[in-house]
Amino acid sequence: MKTLKLITLAGIMVATSLIRSYAGDNDGLDKAYNQLNAQLKALIDKMPVKTTASINNSAFLVVSFSVNKNSEIENVRVESSDDKLADNVEKVLSKEKIKVSPLLDGKCGQVALEI
Repeated sequence: MKTLKLITLAGIMVATSLIRSYAGDNDGLDKAYNQLNAQLKALIDKMPVKTTASINNSAFLVVSFSVNKNSEIENVRVESSDDKLADNVEKVLSKEKIKVSPLLDGKCGQVALEI
């Protein structure tokens, strides 16, 4: 009976450590995506582009990208209901060398922005 309790306790400790390690990785990725989101928003806000589709001068953008081994985004694709805005933002983001967290190396992702 004592052995069974020790085995159960060891199993619980291993499961807990695995859950914490995976949760920690997710927190790091969440922070990396949040930083990228803020970085892209700041870059887009500097652009002299006006939205035409929206009444209240705000638009939603979905930026799809992949991250290379140098921690830079590439293969940028921008989708929006305002095609002119999407094209302009895509051109600017394709020219910029945007550095991201090394946690995102080799990953593809999407970031939704409201500007």
